[in-house]
Amino acid sequence: MGYCQLSFSEPVAAGSPASVKLSWEINKGWSGTLTYARRPPLGLSDTATVTITLHDGVNSVTSPPLFVRGRSETEGTNGDSGTYNLIDRTSVILADGTQSFDTFLNTTSVALVAALATRYSVSISGVTSFPIWKEDVKQSDGWTPLRRVAVVGGQQLLVNTSGGLQFVTNSWNTGTTAFVPKTTTRNYNPQDRFGALYVEKNLGVGTALGDQYYDFTNPGFVSSQALTTPLTVSSVTDSSSNGAARWVSFFNAADELCGQWRLGGAGTSDPIVGDWPAVRFSVVVESNPNNGQTNVRVRVVGTPPNPPPAGIDTAIAWNYGTGRGYPQPFSESLLPSKAWADANWAEWLKEINRGTHQLVGSAEHLDCSVRIGQTFTRLGQTGRIEKIDWDFSSASRSTVVTAEVLS
Repeated sequence: MGYCQLSFSEPVAAGSPASVKLSWEINKGWSGTLTYARRPPLGLSDTATVTITLHDGVNSVTSPPLFVRGRSETEGTNGDSGTYNLIDRTSVILADGTQSFDTFLNTTSVALVAALATRYSVSISGVTSFPIWKEDVKQSDGWTPLRRVAVVGGQQLLVNTSGGLQFVTNSWNTGTTAFVPKTTTRNYNPQDRFGALYVEKNLGVGTALGDQYYDFTNPGFVSSQALTTPLTVSSVTDSSSNGAARWVSFFNAADELCGQWRLGGAGTSDPIVGDWPAVRFSVVVESNPNNGQTNVRVRVVGTPPNPPPAGIDTAIAWNYGTGRGYPQPFSESLLPSKAWADANWAEWLKEINRGTHQLVGSAEHLDCSVRIGQTFTRLGQTGRIEKIDWDFSSASRSTVVTAEVLS
């Protein structure tokens, strides 16, 4: 039982599709496929949309407007046929990778997401609020910064039935599903799962003002080299190609010594008497003893004096969890603080382990009551439905749900 209804945004002459597939997945949105054995909508423009409504006799589900992502149309002596792959309008809009914003300074995740929503003309809701000191979004698509915000907040992204974008947490659910599968398969890969995570962040490295280079071509003592901008210095590196830098000493605006790096220089360090930030430094420049050349480069890394807002740590380095460690550090400039990491690292591990423990339920009927976020219990496990595939044709119907066991 049941039926399928298509609604095109522009007039088209088309027959009924031989089959319709509709998929809805967390973090990915909506997709579909229309397959025509005859009389496909050959005149459908690239900007046209189609809305799919499936009805199982009791319940229905309606997709948001879907663009044609790809088409394959055939003309032959037996008539025309065609296959149309579809994707939701929101996903297409957020894929525009040409957008740039003024640097976000002393703001919040809510404000950053609001700016993205306005620029892309997409309704976005539910983002967890956390402070952001500074962040650049340049020549970017919309998905990338939104996904980064979601990950830091321990959230996922859901394109809902109206085409709006929702931030949802791992604890979010829409109730217990009434879906009754014919078969259920548990897919569990324990050796692909991780129990420990190294979290790091350093806002001083790699930023334009906090990562400075100074070149010297004459040997001897340089008594004063002004910094491009004042810094609370975290590291000094000798990056010379010929010669070496020794005894890099930093002074604040009161001309007090506030930091010193020997870099292999002989002797005893001087007592530190002043506070950061430094405004200048002195350095001993040495030539290469083998060729007499001097090409000395000093790299200075630190934090500019613009103070971070409350709740921001400029640097984090911490191990969390036990057992098998994830081989890559969780490194994210949007991460607010160690306290935030303490509260959310377990959610980040769930994201890393996503896909390693799932329940897949299949039924040979159309069930349009099932929704993303519903809980699904089988084989002694409970998962949250994060993907639904509906398949409709004159000969068959099917519903397949994929539930993530978030433990």
